[in-house]
Amino acid sequence: MHELSAPLTAALIGFMDFEDRAKLNAALGTALQGNMTASGSVAVEHICKARVLLHHSERNAESFTSITKAVARAITALQSRSL
Repeated sequence: MHELSAPLTAALIGFMDFEDRAKLNAALGTALQGNMTASGSVAVEHICKARVLLHHSERNAESFTSITKAVARAITALQSRSL
């Protein structure tokens, strides 16, 4: 799953540095598509949570932190599945 976590990590960095929501949304979509067969997995749950937060949150520090945490948890779940 590193092929999914590496682009997601890069998009997360772009979001943290420049609040690039479009790139992060695209990376989350790609990660979700790559995990469609793993419904109910922890990674899918975190990816979906991150997408909901990204689309429905206000642009403030609290939502920024929530989005960042959800994406980081998704990356961790993707990487732990590949071990």
